[in-house]
Amino acid sequence: MNGQDEVFNGRTIKKSEFAALLSHAGCGICAYKMVAGERPRMMYMTEGFCKICESDKESIYQAYEEDRLFGVRKEDRKKVEAAIARAVATGKEQEVTYQAVCVSGSEKWCTLRLNPDRRDDDTTILFGTFFDVTKQMASQQGLRKLIKNLQANQQILEAATRNAGVWYWNCLWRRNVAHMGARFQKDFALPEKVTDFCSVMCSDHVIEEEYWAEFEAMCDKITAGEKEAEATVRGRFADGTIHWMKFKLTNIFDENHVAREAVGIMHIVDDIKELEHRYEIEKRHAAEDKDLLMHFCMNVSEWKMVDYVGNYVADNGGGNVTVDRIGVLIAQDAIEPGIREQILKLHDRSFLLKSFAEGENEFSLEYQRTLESGKCIWVRTALHLMTDPNGTDLLLFEYCYDINLKKTINILMEFAVNDDYDLMGFVNMQDQKAIMIYGKNSYNPHRKPILENDYQKSLMDFAENSVVKEERERYLELADLSSVAEYLKTHDNLEFYFSMKTEEGQIRAKKVRYLKYHQDERSIVFIQSDITQLRAEQMKSQMVLEKALADAKVASHAKTAFLSQMSHEIRTPMNAIVGMAKLAQQTEDEKERSRYLNQIGASSQYLLGIINDILDMSRIESGKLELHPQWIAGGALVLECIEMLKPSIEEKKIHFIYPGINKESRVRFYLDPLRIQQIYMNLMNNAVKFTPEGGTIELSIRNIWNDGHSGLDQMKIRDTGCGMSEAFLQRIFLPFEMEENEFSANVQGTGLGLALVKSYITAMGGKIWVESELGKGSTFTFEIPYKARLAEPEQTVAGNREWMNLEGRRILLVDDHPLNREIAKKLLEHEKMEVVMAADGAKACETFQEAPENFFDAVLMDIRMPKMDGLESTRQIRRMARKDAQEVPIIAMTANAFDEDVQESLRVGMNAHLTKPIEPEVLYQTLREHIAKKSTKFDSEE
Repeated sequence: MNGQDEVFNGRTIKKSEFAALLSHAGCGICAYKMVAGERPRMMYMTEGFCKICESDKESIYQAYEEDRLFGVRKEDRKKVEAAIARAVATGKEQEVTYQAVCVSGSEKWCTLRLNPDRRDDDTTILFGTFFDVTKQMASQQGLRKLIKNLQANQQILEAATRNAGVWYWNCLWRRNVAHMGARFQKDFALPEKVTDFCSVMCSDHVIEEEYWAEFEAMCDKITAGEKEAEATVRGRFADGTIHWMKFKLTNIFDENHVAREAVGIMHIVDDIKELEHRYEIEKRHAAEDKDLLMHFCMNVSEWKMVDYVGNYVADNGGGNVTVDRIGVLIAQDAIEPGIREQILKLHDRSFLLKSFAEGENEFSLEYQRTLESGKCIWVRTALHLMTDPNGTDLLLFEYCYDINLKKTINILMEFAVNDDYDLMGFVNMQDQKAIMIYGKNSYNPHRKPILENDYQKSLMDFAENSVVKEERERYLELADLSSVAEYLKTHDNLEFYFSMKTEEGQIRAKKVRYLKYHQDERSIVFIQSDITQLRAEQMKSQMVLEKALADAKVASHAKTAFLSQMSHEIRTPMNAIVGMAKLAQQTEDEKERSRYLNQIGASSQYLLGIINDILDMSRIESGKLELHPQWIAGGALVLECIEMLKPSIEEKKIHFIYPGINKESRVRFYLDPLRIQQIYMNLMNNAVKFTPEGGTIELSIRNIWNDGHSGLDQMKIRDTGCGMSEAFLQRIFLPFEMEENEFSANVQGTGLGLALVKSYITAMGGKIWVESELGKGSTFTFEIPYKARLAEPEQTVAGNREWMNLEGRRILLVDDHPLNREIAKKLLEHEKMEVVMAADGAKACETFQEAPENFFDAVLMDIRMPKMDGLESTRQIRRMARKDAQEVPIIAMTANAFDEDVQESLRVGMNAHLTKPIEPEVLYQTLREHIAKKSTKFDSEE
């Protein structure tokens, strides 16, 4: 590699040719020999590398012997060493950018591309291509893709030209043959060897026809023996994309100064052509814009004026407008001091150079300035920075436009954006001229939407022709310009109202508002709008507000009455609970104590019912009622409700009539069982409460239609109770409504039951109505649609789940509240079960994990607990890698009582959901059922 001719694609390349090619690459290249266990040895370097290091080869070789990371700044050495190590270890190309310290002491940024070439003798030749990227790093533009492969002289040549952004080829004119570089072959779909290069390129395949002559002229110059020639043309790549291309040919002369061959490169110059296009646009811009007051072009690099046109600024110092004075001259007539400072900054050379280097090349400023005539107008100054088409100098193109009319209209629109305006105006206090924008409903004698006119003259004309006579004098007094200006000195705005008569004779109410524009006393904005409809709506709104106030008072009274009623309803069972608890403590008679405790239990159940009703109604009113239908045995459910009411029916000796119901029927209805049960229980319980002793209650069920898949049933509950008045029937299904009469005086209730029933039936798509007469009883009728199907015959399971003996069963009890744990523990131990307790979900998981498999028969899990709640604890138990984790019954035992709470418990893997306060028999029955299911499953698996 040191001075020897090299072979490229089967032909010899002289050192002179090689140097000529690399001179276009703009990079430095070195080769290093890497042998494991030995110090790396530099084998080769180009002059480009010496130029980057700012030293000669001998000095660089010597410095490298002393320091193999010669030239790398201390802070960057680790990443350079890491890149070298990766290249040698992986055999793959690596790239690193670092800050270099030259021999002269100067610093620059370099990008190093490392290409390893592993040899059979465990030697790696590491090719390094160095690029000086100082300028690119400063401008944050980056670099094009760097050298990929340097495994041989062909790799050096192709990679150097590719990463320099050029396409390479070599022409042997005497043979009329060209050898195309690999990139040229690929991107133009050409073979490596091309005969009659110029003709091939000048075809539809590459160069566009209108540039053939220019390309041929370049080739002719080289064949004639000129040292260099170039041509800029438009051409097409093989993928169909079209670009501007700059071709350059350089002759290589032999020792007799005869051109033997030529080396060619091609650059994409779309960016340069774009600059030329922009430059022409900027030059044409001034002649095409009628609102342009002034424009100039300044060479920022050389800091001189190139061109100035206009009378926008006057140099009071005499002479021509110069680059050093242009910013001062423009700024001196700006009204606001802050704007003057911005203008001076935009004309500072260092600011312009720094902004362009950071990628900012356009600036715009809108402001008010004073003309020589004294008139104040709005202008917009636009500055464009760009390099000249040669890419050498930075140019500033500056334009100043008269935007007074457009800006005034925009200002008016800003103020009127929320107004349905008739008329808007912008008044210049110096000449009292007003630019007015007329709305379609305003008096407009000129019939033009925008007009510039004398304010006082327009004011008098409008008052005479439009303002009602009775208000004309006051209007002229308030709208007088001097009066308005004086008022606005101490106030933000002036606003008044008047009436005007339209051309059709209608009287309309108007509002006019005057404002200062941005605290500028020389400009006033006024807006006139129609408020006729607004006034009518205000009167209507006033009536609505008065009605709302009356409704609010009624609602407040109802709320107060409800709170009073609820206070009474809640305090009644609470008084019984507190009183009976005290009596139970005082008595020594066991029978008396048992009676007191039974009454405490009954009062507790009544209190719980009140709370549940209030919560259900709250959810209905907030739109959160959810139905959870499932396939149920409807007949069995109705019989369960009847069984629950039997004690009350028998106690009052009521004659209860109901149809024969087949409990074993296989027909299943797709309904929400909880809501169906609540409907029946509320209606039948009301009938029991309001029917006197010895009375009659009749339940009837009639099918209206059924097609085998869906149907509609009608249910009636008739009683011979006290009945209701016609007036009360109008509000019977409203919340908290209870009729007060001699019959209902001794009946407890919240007035929520029927409201809940109607809400449930409506949510299911049904309807309910009532027929009643005071003193003669009532009949409630409701209809509910449903889907139906036949269930498969059930298989009986050996063993009696209902009365399974719970003695000896081991229960994991999880609850964070000590009192709750104590109560549940006592209830479980009453049935001789063994209890293990945990105070939170995390402890429950730990306890279950540490216990032997199948140790626990069931888990009773609270939901809301610290550290880990019951839902997450259930998830973690179900995910444990042990068989019983999937099978053990987990039963929620929580105060979370809503439907979605139940569904969430089941969704995470719980088997059942019990709501506190816990009924002991319900708890025992639930444990029996689910432990029995688990036991049956184990027996069948065995």
